[in-house]
Formats: sequence, C-alpha cells, structure tokens
Amino acid sequence: TPPALLGIAYEQIDAHIYVEPNRDYRSTFFKSFFNLDEVHHYDVWLDLHQTEFIRSDRNTEVHLPTCYDDLPQDMQDRYRSLGEAIHAAWKAAGGVPRDKPAVPYRTNDAQRGFLSKVWLPISRRMVHVVTEVQNNNTRTPIPMQVHLQLAAIETTMAWMVAQDGR
Repeated sequence: TPPALLGIAYEQIDAHIYVEPNRDYRSTFFKSFFNLDEVHHYDVWLDLHQTEFIRSDRNTEVHLPTCYDDLPQDMQDRYRSLGEAIHAAWKAAGGVPRDKPAVPYRTNDAQRGFLSKVWLPISRRMVHVVTEVQNNNTRTPIPMQVHLQLAAIETTMAWMVAQDGR
C-alpha cells in the first residue's frame, strides 16, 4: 500500500518500495550527493530544513548528527563549534534556538541505530549539520524564515573560512 503522504516525505524507488530520501542511499537525494561529492570532495554540508515546532517556545534549532557520540573528539568539537556559531547568529538575528545544538534520538536506540548506519560514514569525513527553522506559524513569517536560513548560510561560510586559517 502506498504511504499516505508522497513527495518530499517519501520517494518511490521501484514499484513497491518507498523511502525517506535522507535515510536511504537508494534515494535521489543521496545519489545526487554522492555524485556531487565525488567531484567536489565536500568538507561541510549545511542541510537546510523547516519544521513547525508545535507547542515549542523555539523557532530554530541546529541538529548535530545522531551519531555524534560515536565520532572522534576533534570532529565533535568541529560540529559543536559550527552549531554554536549558527545559534549565536540566530540569536543576533531574532531567532529563538535552544541553549545549544541538539543531538536527535539520543534516547531512541532504534532511530539512533538506523540513522547512524546511514550517516556515520559521511559524518566521520565531513561536518554535516541540519538547520530547522519554523514554518507554518505566524510567529516566524516567511521573510524571517529566509533571514534565519541566510544567517545560517553566511555563518557557515565564515566558519569554513576560519577553519582554513587555523
């Protein structure tokens, strides 16, 4: 039976299989990434997302990789540094993030294991953080959503330049 929601949430990869694009290497999302990465050898991946933050006092959040605890300390430091820089930029831009970047699914072993299997090989080699900016809420109108994501992009680019100089 096809899933109820098609499009961004699920991609049909054959007559009977649907996958979440950012959780399965067979998806167009990952095929595109691997093809581009083979050519460009990326060091940083800023993954721009939106969420509704239902019943939350926040409107922004940086997600560090689910496999964060399995990474070497130097990579954890790099992830935390970029996440904290984005949070600081958001606060300066009027965003309301958590106190610090979050590691999703730390207490959900099933989801953590599943996502770590997909993301650990990538997360060991490059810094990959996910931004979440509130959508579908008058508290964060579309111009503010764009402003916050642009702040994340500009901060990431400045962070990358600073990393090259260390």
